[in-house]
Amino acid sequence: MTDYKAVAADTLNIVEKYIDSDGWKQWKQSNGLTMVYKESSDFDGRVYKSSFELDVSPDVIVDLVWDINKREKWQSCVPSNGGLECVERINKDLIVLRSVSVPQMKGLIGSRDFIDVYGRHSYPDNQGTVIYWRDRKSVV
Repeated sequence: MTDYKAVAADTLNIVEKYIDSDGWKQWKQSNGLTMVYKESSDFDGRVYKSSFELDVSPDVIVDLVWDINKREKWQSCVPSNGGLECVERINKDLIVLRSVSVPQMKGLIGSRDFIDVYGRHSYPDNQGTVIYWRDRKSVV
């Protein structure tokens, strides 16, 4: 059986390494949202980071991302009814989530299933919350 807590701790360490690193390049900026990227040192590809300011508490944002029923309503790449399913809840900050994507390119690419490990970590003194995930194929 996979030790999801160890996977989450390892993933959070990787995420924190990227958050604190330099060398980010501007990718997109629109309506207060800024997206930057950099080449990954952990895999062949890019890592993306987004930042924005909203006039709501961080708890509201975390709730919109973490609550599966709310997330299905705004995440366009999954069906709005049954596209997300919690397969296993390890604890309040760690879940295994199954997602089904909607078909892409007018059905040329069919819907696909994904199993991911999702975690969240809140920093002391309200310095923010990080929500991170790791696909199951890199976990098993």
